[in-house]
Amino acid sequence: MARFDNKVVFLTGGATGIGRATALAFAREGARVAVCDVAEAPAQETAKLITDAGGTALFIKTDVASWADVESSVKLTIAEFGGLDIAINNAGIEGSRDKATHDYDEATFRRVIDVNLTGVFLCMKAQLQAMRASKTQGAIVNTASFLGHFGVQYHLAYVTAKHGVMGMTRAAALEYARSGIRINAICPGFIETPMTAAHNEKDQQIMDRYYAAIPAKRVGQPEDIAKTILFLASEDAGYIYGQGLIADGGMSAM
Repeated sequence: MARFDNKVVFLTGGATGIGRATALAFAREGARVAVCDVAEAPAQETAKLITDAGGTALFIKTDVASWADVESSVKLTIAEFGGLDIAINNAGIEGSRDKATHDYDEATFRRVIDVNLTGVFLCMKAQLQAMRASKTQGAIVNTASFLGHFGVQYHLAYVTAKHGVMGMTRAAALEYARSGIRINAICPGFIETPMTAAHNEKDQQIMDRYYAAIPAKRVGQPEDIAKTILFLASEDAGYIYGQGLIADGGMSAM
């Protein structure tokens, strides 16, 4: 049997990058996957890639910053698949990567917090309500970042949100450990995804500098993180609670 046969996975940010790689990896190991995202076309493509390969997937348009959307999406997942075993809260946006704090745009800051931090809270709230109601001993993995443990200049909103995700992960893990619900976080380093792609020459210079510092001498790929997420969601990680597992090619070891 595959590790996730008959398991139901609710995954946000499934349109591209780490989310898509993780959805595909769960499906390959037998899970039924609800692919949730605001980006309809690419998320529908993720679901189609799964079904075309013989797996089971459902696309649900979801704005994680909206409680109504999140609650509805979790309920639809359960109605379609009969339960909820695993939740991957991966949706996120980057914000500015070249603005000092005194120049950071307030609207951008608030939007990053809404999606990257409040979105994780709303998703966990709905998922925990569902798991508790069904007495499911499930697993939740939140996507934080290695920048949830450290600071980096000119990236204020993102760093702030990811530190918040780590705080929520630890607090919630303590609250639900006795219920058999494991909550952890994955903390990727710089991974080659659409989010980290350079948007202009200045961005390219910034990203080149970051990439050159990776001790592993290669940029991480979405599949690297997907494998780690599946580990955290699996019984192999059955005694791990409230941790932020850093997967960054060795950068945080320096």
